Amino acid sequence: MIKQDPKNYRKHSDKNKRVIKKSLDELGAGRSILTDADDCIIAGNGVAEQWGDRPVKVIETDGTELIVVKRTDITTDDKKRKELALVDNHASDTSDFDFDIINDDFEKEELDKWGIDNSGYFQQQLQNDTEQQEKMPYPVTIVVTENDYCKWLKLKEKYRETNDLKLFLRVLKEINI
Repeated sequence: MIKQDPKNYRKHSDKNKRVIKKSLDELGAGRSILTDADDCIIAGNGVAEQWGDRPVKVIETDGTELIVVKRTDITTDDKKRKELALVDNHASDTSDFDFDIINDDFEKEELDKWGIDNSGYFQQQLQNDTEQQEKMPYPVTIVVTENDYCKWLKLKEKYRETNDLKLFLRVLKEINI
């Protein structure tokens, strides 16, 4: 039985889940997911959740061979194939990293090794306000210095606010913008 990762590094918004589900329903599975030896998902939590109770085929490997998923029902010129390529990439764009979980598991040096810089960024989307999400075509990303980011964290502590977007809006309101 495949299990969701309790420490998934991706946040799947309602919009992201809708994109994945629509793609699976209309275009079928486009790529595999990855689990560990304990059947806990490493990559593809959003896809597995939206796949639901449909059939699953497990291919075992030790990581020394590349597993290729070959869709025999579509060819290079098929519209369905083109849609699948587009939507697969779009689905990735509609999710964000959960840096709270990532920072629990990794030191800055480990993230630097992979070119993942979260010290100068914060990203936040409204999680429960789907109407507001629909009005926001892209997640908000603000680039700040490490010093400014430390100041931001102190503000979060001062106002006892864990949601970056709510705090940002509060600050804007206080300075009358």
